[in-house]
Parts: sequence; structure tokens; C-alpha cells
Amino acid sequence: DFRRFFDPDRKKGRFTLLAGVDEIMKLFARHYQHDNVSIRILDSDEVFVEGYFNEYCQVLLNLFNNARDVMVGRGPIEREITIEIYSEEQMGVIIIEDSGGGIAEDVMNKIFTPYFTTKGTKGTGIGLYMSKGIIEESMRGLLSVENGNRGARFTIKLPRSPV
Repeated sequence: DFRRFFDPDRKKGRFTLLAGVDEIMKLFARHYQHDNVSIRILDSDEVFVEGYFNEYCQVLLNLFNNARDVMVGRGPIEREITIEIYSEEQMGVIIIEDSGGGIAEDVMNKIFTPYFTTKGTKGTGIGLYMSKGIIEESMRGLLSVENGNRGARFTIKLPRSPV
């Protein structure tokens, strides 16, 4: 499973947005449990999209790991990643929000820039840049960020798959 997850699959396919979350949890749940990070699905419609499943999973993994890093780095707070999945017009939408306190306003417009990192020497600054490229260039979608009620709130919109 682990090798298949990281093997770039350039074959387009039909999958649900929730299937990617399930795949990440199947492979990495112990890592999040170790850091007392819970992942909770608030709402989940069965939304089918067309795209590259492995690349979508890589984006989710990057967003989940960034959230975990922020929450662990900020000390003893409630560490929770919440997920909401629904349809909006011709798009499938997944919202991923953490409880890490949010992104500083002076950094917000830089986080998708290549080599920009807030992690010092522990970060490369390419994760969010690559994630945006995967979603927007490879999958014809949209990846955006804003501060939510408790932390950073990433929204991925992907074209829905025809029935």
C-alpha cells in the first residue's frame, strides 16, 4: 500500500473525495494518534471527481502534515483536523481546517510561493507550492486558504465526474 501510494499514477480515474481521506487514514493514522491529532469528518456527501487519485492523496497528506506540525508546535492545544465534503455546482469541494490558530496575515499571500517556509530549516517550502500545482494544473481545480474559526482552512475544489 505504501509503495503504491507514492508511485505517481498518471492515469486519470473516477474516485470520491472521501476515498483520499480514507487512504491517508489507512496509512498514517498511527502518526496522527501519536501526536494526539484527531481527524474528524463533519459532513461528507458522496462526491465523485475525475482526476489523479495518488496526486490528490499527496495533497491531502501535505495539508494534514502541515496542520499536525503547526498544532504540535503550538503546544498543548486541542489538536483536531476537521473535514467537510460537498458538491457546489459542477465542483466537488473538500474543506480541511485545523485547530492550530491560523496563518499570520503577513504570511497568508506567500504560502503557495516556492521555497517559502515558516518552518525554518525543517521545511523546504515546496509542499504547498506543489499541492497548488497538482490541484490547479494537473486536475483543473482550485486550492485556496483562509483563516477559519480555529485555524487554517484549506479548500480544494475539483471538477465533478459525470455520472
